Amino acid sequence: MRLLTLFFILFWFTTQAQKTFKLSGVIENAEERQLQITLYRNWVAPPEEYTLQLNNENAFYFNTAIDQIAYLDIHYGLSGLLFQIIEPEDDIYLKADGLDFYNSLHPQGKGSAKWVYYLNQRKKFVDEAKPALFEVLVEKPETYLQTVNSLEKEEIEYLEKFKAYFSEDFFRLRRADIIGKANHLRLDYFLDHPPAGSLFDEFELQTIAAGLQSKSFEFGNFIERLLTAHQQKQGLTSSVDPVSEYNFIKYSFESNLINKEIAERLMAAQLSLILDIPDYSSQKGALLKDFSAFNSQKGFDNFLKEKAEFIEMKENGGEAPAFTLSNTSNKYFSLKDFRGDYVLIVFWASWCEPCFEDLDYLPLVESYFRKKADLRIINIAVDTPDDFAEVASKGSYGGLSARVSPNSRLLKQYGISTVPSYVLIDDEGRWVTQDLMAPAIDEGRGLIKQLEAIMIK
Repeated sequence: MRLLTLFFILFWFTTQAQKTFKLSGVIENAEERQLQITLYRNWVAPPEEYTLQLNNENAFYFNTAIDQIAYLDIHYGLSGLLFQIIEPEDDIYLKADGLDFYNSLHPQGKGSAKWVYYLNQRKKFVDEAKPALFEVLVEKPETYLQTVNSLEKEEIEYLEKFKAYFSEDFFRLRRADIIGKANHLRLDYFLDHPPAGSLFDEFELQTIAAGLQSKSFEFGNFIERLLTAHQQKQGLTSSVDPVSEYNFIKYSFESNLINKEIAERLMAAQLSLILDIPDYSSQKGALLKDFSAFNSQKGFDNFLKEKAEFIEMKENGGEAPAFTLSNTSNKYFSLKDFRGDYVLIVFWASWCEPCFEDLDYLPLVESYFRKKADLRIINIAVDTPDDFAEVASKGSYGGLSARVSPNSRLLKQYGISTVPSYVLIDDEGRWVTQDLMAPAIDEGRGLIKQLEAIMIK
């Protein structure tokens, strides 16, 4: 079965000083031919999913532009590392044995001290301590909170041993994750042994700065879980209505239960879900206006506004976003240059093997429609200039070739969620569909048949 390389590259947030995060390596004795990577830039926009193919030397390579600290998952087979903090300009090289990926993983390069710490920390605290904690909660609940406190203290002390090798940003965020994880465990206890007062009285939330609460994976998720538990304890059963959930989060801030930054994160995430539900179309405008008036983080506003515009364009067949790009001959062209023709836009990347399988069949598709209908093909690489130049030097893949950077506004406007990915624009410059068959499937015949049904009337 053909592998589609998923790649959620919805860089909706305004970016400044973008720097490159690099991850490469080799897997010896490789039985699996791919790695799965998930990148979390924040907790509102969708995560970016990547599938990396091993080449003939069992090596892999990946890079992306990031402007601030982020989180990353990496999976090989059934083994993996979850929610690791990464930073701009990290350049990690991983060497591992495919027969024992987790235990043989050897990180090197700039930023690798974080990976060494994570590997040792998880073996010391996660793999061994978590099952023991569950036994304590069940068999000796009277000592459970003390055990959690001791474990939290040990984890922080272990983190401090490595502090000289870390940036201050990493150290503070990782500490917030440790405390957030410990609070999850404390909440487990209080759900089994409800306190007389408010659940919020059992936690010292102010020990973590407001911005870190919002940025931290563990602490932010703990706050969200604490709010749900608070609702239930107060008899305010969690509603299946997402608008009610949005309003409850706002109410929780107004009641001084949570800080503004974490409220903005949770409200933005809830509003993002609402935008995806057609039944709430009549309320979306008012909710976006309400959030904009409340919110202080411009990136959230930008993300939600552009997502709403993209959904409306897709649903109504609106005019496709205009763009001007430079081809491989350094000549500029614009989407409007092709009015009167249908335009098939193909998004790909130099590190994506399935992309090249598709690109090989684009000339066949282009040739087929040359006499039957007016179809123009634009293939756009989501790449660095050097990577694109190297691929472009090896030949043409049909149609016009151009490049955009990974943080390009064009990707936001077209809602690109996969590479390879396709968009069809009609002869009046209006959006038709993103749901197109990959050219490599059935050697282009499936895509040709699909395009014929749309274009030839």
